[in-house]
Amino acid sequence: MFTPHFYFSLWCGCIVSQSMLVSGFLNVVLSTIQVEFQMSSAKAAMFPSNYDIAVAVTVLLVAHFGSSHKPRTLGVGVLLLSIGSFLFAIAHFIYGSENILANDKSKSTYLCISSEDVEEKGDCENEDSIGNTGAYALLTVGSLLIGLGASPVYTAGTTFCDENFSS
Repeated sequence: MFTPHFYFSLWCGCIVSQSMLVSGFLNVVLSTIQVEFQMSSAKAAMFPSNYDIAVAVTVLLVAHFGSSHKPRTLGVGVLLLSIGSFLFAIAHFIYGSENILANDKSKSTYLCISSEDVEEKGDCENEDSIGNTGAYALLTVGSLLIGLGASPVYTAGTTFCDENFSS
């Protein structure tokens, strides 16, 4: 059962899942995350950047140290990828529902006007509340773990398949 073809099928599934997560879902829900957790655009834009930074840092380490046991390295990468995905999703369940229930959607509480002549800023002054900081931390750690897990999937997975399939 655990043949190279089986590992190849699992590897392809991991590649498809990781690509959907990073190239598709993350970019689609970025504006929703920004509104739901009342984050600035600069903070929300850090999540794809965190992924890229984590991949860039770990790809050389995985290529050098991960060559001894590629299936184990690939398994650790998939585990990190799944933990990062779980953390990224759990932020909505821990912090997202509170924000939606606490804010009255009929009022424009999500819009902050940065003008000198506006005297009452309301919730805009306290943009980084405890909930937003916790959500930002979970989303940041999640995107970093997704990047750490994606590096072995591409690096060790490709060389493992190349070494175990005859042409």
